Amino acid sequence: MILDVILAATRDGIARGSLDGEPAVERVVAETRVHCLAADPLEPSVVYAGTEAGDVLCSPDRGRTWDCAGRIARRPIRSLAASPHERGVLYAGVRPAAHFRSHDGGASWSELPAFRRKQALEHELSRVGVLHALMVPNGSEVRNTAAQAVSAQAGAGSKRSFSRRCGTRVG
Repeated sequence: MILDVILAATRDGIARGSLDGEPAVERVVAETRVHCLAADPLEPSVVYAGTEAGDVLCSPDRGRTWDCAGRIARRPIRSLAASPHERGVLYAGVRPAAHFRSHDGGASWSELPAFRRKQALEHELSRVGVLHALMVPNGSEVRNTAAQAVSAQAGAGSKRSFSRRCGTRVG
């Protein structure tokens, strides 16, 4: 695999850098606040982006061109991940905090109900001063999603999403 393209999410779009020939950077999406990018491990040329407006953008050609694949109820998308096992399956984390799943490349989305139950449990745990908690998928309802690491101190906590690979931050 040759890594010759770099995509960068910016406050006002997506920049694409290419190492083919003379190094060059161009803005490929403008006037759209982009929070996250995700490459599809099953389709190497497909890339997704999550926006402030809740749109999921898709590029079929390594970031050269982009189209809107779908929308998650006008909620800012903070993290995106493509399943390494199921073609067209995406996961998204949004604000206010919720997780969604798409089975069709981002065209339609459904909320993962386990996350709502997890929030209620986190609230209860924060009341007793838990320092760290981790939600572990059981394989039936939540598969191949980013693990959610939670840090809470005396009822006030911060949340960070990490991919399954060595704590790489994804959101």
